Amino acid sequence: MEGISLKPSLQLSLSQQLTMTPQLQQAIRLLQLSSIELKMEIEQALEQNPLLESIEDLHAEATITEPTSWHEKNIHSTSFNRDFNFESLPPKKESLKEYLSWQLNLTPFSRAEHDIASMIIDSIQDNGYLCCSPTELYDACKTLAHQSSGIEIEAVRHQLQLFDPLGIASYNLQDSLEVQCRQLYTLDPLFSLILTLIQKHLPLVAKRDILSLEKLLKVPAKDLNLAIESIQRLNPNPGLDVGERETAYIIPDAFVTKHQGEWTISLNQEALPQVRIQSDYAALLKNVKTEDQEYIQAHLREARWFLKSLETRHQTLYKVIRAIIEHQHNFFEHGEEAMRPLILQDIASLIGIHESTVSRITSQKYIYTPRGMYELKYFFSSHIDTTQGLEYSTTAIRALLKKIISAEPSQKPFSDTQLSHLLEEQGIKVARRTISKYREALGILPSHERKRFKIL
Repeated sequence: MEGISLKPSLQLSLSQQLTMTPQLQQAIRLLQLSSIELKMEIEQALEQNPLLESIEDLHAEATITEPTSWHEKNIHSTSFNRDFNFESLPPKKESLKEYLSWQLNLTPFSRAEHDIASMIIDSIQDNGYLCCSPTELYDACKTLAHQSSGIEIEAVRHQLQLFDPLGIASYNLQDSLEVQCRQLYTLDPLFSLILTLIQKHLPLVAKRDILSLEKLLKVPAKDLNLAIESIQRLNPNPGLDVGERETAYIIPDAFVTKHQGEWTISLNQEALPQVRIQSDYAALLKNVKTEDQEYIQAHLREARWFLKSLETRHQTLYKVIRAIIEHQHNFFEHGEEAMRPLILQDIASLIGIHESTVSRITSQKYIYTPRGMYELKYFFSSHIDTTQGLEYSTTAIRALLKKIISAEPSQKPFSDTQLSHLLEEQGIKVARRTISKYREALGILPSHERKRFKIL
């Protein structure tokens, strides 16, 4: 299978149940772009499609008017205020393993499942495939404290394959494409044919040997061509879509402000370049030769698809931001200590999209708030149960930990064990080693060094 080369394409789905039409593929691709990448994509579309034109008036009213569910103010666009200090955010790099680990920590696995998943993620290469065979993976998992069967290990691996990028943690190309097919093409009339081609005839698919496939499967060439095109839209190297990505500078995708006691969302118009179909295209059609009309109609269809894809991206981004703000309302009112636990599934279920789509759309998307600039990923965190039976966000625990350390006696700083006891007194049971991990993530020195330097 290693010698087979298929055209890389998209791997996300706005819904587990949607068929991957060309329009949906384009919408998904735009959905995952950062604001900077989106502007570049729009510029390219304007160059390639003569029926598209930019709208010069950047202050034109946006078309998105869906109200939030917690007040009646309509969403609106706003221009980018260059007086904001966005330079304080350093460039950020994220590896594939870091991205997968972030998703893992927001997935409701048991302790044993989490350990297995971590072992699997550590075995993933940059292209997204496992660097070991099933037997080698099972042997590696035997080093864990708990013994798990091959069936249990495979069950965890199959869940990881549904992470973003879809088809990750696969043993080979066929394994990855089959996962993507089952998620993206379930309702496609040619689903069974597509799946059969992936499972049994990939070498012939790679060569596009329609004649041989016709004889083997007794299927019309038209259907075979359509099925192969569907396979070519899948991603043969899902890991390469992530890799190490760096954001040189940041433009917020939205502003969150408090107006008359209510929190409002304003999509940043500079991050939403306005384009439209040329108003005189109908006159253009009348004045061209018949043979040129098909060319213009094709560009018209592409232009309409592109505009619809942009609208889908903006609407979906808005819905995700709205859902996050509703869930984390207390954070905006009171700060980090009021952050609630939030996992990808919570948002996905609320607005009806796939978890992997939530993962992708919250990456490299930023909101500017009265508390500062935040990547949407920031608002997600796992939870720790309190002795009162409540759930506490790990982000809130880190904030509380920082608050306790900032108020500690400068000549007698608290050890990690003491910090653990102090949190337990507030009903939050956190192991000493976890305290150490949180402290290091906050950039706080150990107690003996805090005493020496007298700093937080």
